[in-house]
Amino acid sequence: GEHQLFLQYALSDDKKISLYLQFPEYIKLEGYDRLVVTVLNVYDINTNEDYTSAFLPENSAYPDYFEHNYLSLFGLLPPGPEMHFPDEMGFILSASIEHREFSSTHGMKLISTEDLGEFSFETSLQKMSRTKNNEINKTLTLSGNRLHLNSIERSPLSTNLIITEDPDNTHRITGFEGMFVDAETGAVITDDLSSIMYDKDFRIHSIALGSQSMRSGAYAADLIITGVYLLDKQAEYITVDFEQKTMSPSIEGIKLSMVSSGKKSLLTFLIEKNDPYSSPFHFKYKTQEGEYKYLPHGSYSGGGSENTTVSYVFEEEIHGTITLRLHGQNNNHLIPLKEPIGTVIDVPEAFEPTP
Repeated sequence: GEHQLFLQYALSDDKKISLYLQFPEYIKLEGYDRLVVTVLNVYDINTNEDYTSAFLPENSAYPDYFEHNYLSLFGLLPPGPEMHFPDEMGFILSASIEHREFSSTHGMKLISTEDLGEFSFETSLQKMSRTKNNEINKTLTLSGNRLHLNSIERSPLSTNLIITEDPDNTHRITGFEGMFVDAETGAVITDDLSSIMYDKDFRIHSIALGSQSMRSGAYAADLIITGVYLLDKQAEYITVDFEQKTMSPSIEGIKLSMVSSGKKSLLTFLIEKNDPYSSPFHFKYKTQEGEYKYLPHGSYSGGGSENTTVSYVFEEEIHGTITLRLHGQNNNHLIPLKEPIGTVIDVPEAFEPTP
């Protein structure tokens, strides 16, 4: 193709991979540009087994975070001895640059998209380190909803707390506030519990902990949770009727303010306490015919006030209904706990790979 993409290096263990890609020097991002790399296919070179779903489907870079033209891809497999990344893997990616502009009146607006093409490469990951695992088997109750702490997995690259929600919970648990503290020294390993991985159904799967701040030997650490993000299961999905201009069910904190359909269709919501410039919905919506499509990038306004207006412009005429799914990670889903809830976790020692 016209452009080249370089794989400069990779960091990996048997369940986590970070690939560092470099774009040519002449690829420049300016203003509100967004570089997007989409993972189309990831496979085992020897068996052709598909690993695409283990990688974030879309990866972005912006002008202020594009040092030396680097962008990283991240892949993660679920816990358990039966799943590991292969030593030799193939990747097929696509890349584009979204040229955008921002105004206080109209928010962020997509002007044009520059297609950079598709790229493919194969790589060998022969020095992958092993993951060590400690079983936990504890349960915490957070604002009436049960969270199971299953195990903690550790490698030189990462430490992950493996968690699941109780299926009988009335709410989905979508995020946490709190910290992870060395029980012996009192040192804060991380005060950010927002790095959460989800399974293919977007259920919580694991919390990434601050492995760079951990001592190498085995020791105990305190998990302290001060707040939890909750999403009512009865209000996880909303249906918008473009003909009746209605939304159901009614959800506190979200108001449908505009619906229109034509050559382009428009959908606008007024959302209380929404994070500025952050969509409250998952990246796909469901059509009346049952087809899943990507939700357009939102335009935002009112970020300095209590409420945020979020608008979506569809490049097609929409008839009937569409169904949107809330991800439950915005500020209006945060429930501060009256008292912090904590538990002690035994952290396994870090595995030291042989040179």
